[in-house]
Amino acid sequence: AAGKNTVKVLAQLSKDPPVLQLRRQGIPDRLHKNVSVRAASGNFVFAKRRGVVDGVDFLETGEVRFVDTQAIMDQLNLNNVVVVSNLG
Repeated sequence: AAGKNTVKVLAQLSKDPPVLQLRRQGIPDRLHKNVSVRAASGNFVFAKRRGVVDGVDFLETGEVRFVDTQAIMDQLNLNNVVVVSNLG
């Protein structure tokens, strides 16, 4: 479910007319670049599954091991919206 939500968020952020529709209407490709919000998602957060501790199964929960802040900052410097999934 979390993967589907990430895809939905990315789709909503990049909602704009398709390139083929713009071409049919005679709008140059150069204008298309400024129509939508650019979004980036990736492996910015690394986590480890917690597993079973003292007989308690923590199922899909885990602990954040590392956040790639440099990669996030690089995307922000490119004026991209960074989408971080709740999956690690």
